[in-house]
Amino acid sequence: MTEQTESKEQNDYLVEAYGLKKWFPVQKGFVENLLTRQKDFVRAVDGVDVQIRRGEVFGL
Repeated sequence: MTEQTESKEQNDYLVEAYGLKKWFPVQKGFVENLLTRQKDFVRAVDGVDVQIRRGEVFGL
């Protein structure tokens, strides 16, 4: 394989995403929701970069 072909294949992504974040709100009781305005979150994913090529499988 030549350098040019090799570098093209390395950058040939079907999906590229950078800085992914997924946060879920913490469930609170009814009274606590009335008394507080601050929302708490669970950070499932925070600042993740993903690059997926054709034929690859990605699971989380």
